[in-house]
Amino acid sequence: MGKNIGNLISIQTSKLIRDGEMTLGEASIIDRTLQEDQNFKDELSSRSTAEAIEIIRTKIAELLTSIREK
Repeated sequence: MGKNIGNLISIQTSKLIRDGEMTLGEASIIDRTLQEDQNFKDELSSRSTAEAIEIIRTKIAELLTSIREK
């Protein structure tokens, strides 16, 4: 069975909340944004799990920076 991209996204946002690196509100926005981005999820589906996690972490960091700059 293949990796579930949605679960990988949720796990990464949950870890950042737990570690105090983002708020629940920020995580909610980021999680929803990434879950709804089918192109992003399709791109990740062809990657290894390790690669997908790194790409997700990078995208989360970009979105978090964008949210905090507003």
